[in-house]
Amino acid sequence: MGWPTPPAQLPRRWSIANADAPDAALPLVISAGTAGGLGDAVRVGDVVIGSDNINANADARAFGYVLGQVPGMPVSYPVPTDLLEISAVELPEHRAGATLHEGLMLSSDSFVDQERSVVVKELFDQVLATDMESSSIAQTCHVFGAPFLSIRGISDLCGPASDADFLTHVDDAAERSAEVVTAVIAAWAAAGSPRIVTA
Repeated sequence: MGWPTPPAQLPRRWSIANADAPDAALPLVISAGTAGGLGDAVRVGDVVIGSDNINANADARAFGYVLGQVPGMPVSYPVPTDLLEISAVELPEHRAGATLHEGLMLSSDSFVDQERSVVVKELFDQVLATDMESSSIAQTCHVFGAPFLSIRGISDLCGPASDADFLTHVDDAAERSAEVVTAVIAAWAAAGSPRIVTA
């Protein structure tokens, strides 16, 4: 299950704010797990790194905000370019045939089925994948200025067989996500664990 609502952000806020001494660099926060694929080129077994994160449920357009924008917050939560460059890792050799994508990650309060996926893709035509957590965590990291990455293995394609596909592929998708997370952490450490300042 996800934690897209503000009250559930409090434990993460405490963890980030108290990660170390007040003047220490904030930690690199990575959200790993699975997601539903929405991009035309995304397939089950692929991995998506969110280069930008948006809350698909936020709709305050009546008050002058952009669709997906939480009032008082940015339109989206883009990942700094230098962090994306560090994250440009290779998939393991035994994952031949799978693809590592970078692009827009949407978060939704509910499982995105075929009917909702059509609407979501019309509203956010650049979307690659959807989960239930990333935009909320990205928002929390934005508040504290901590760098954030969402790395998700694709378990289903939000289509007519999405429920069955999710159950069949969720464990493998999570494992693929973990493999990329491990590679990204290694690349980040090799780069000297740089302090990456977010906007």
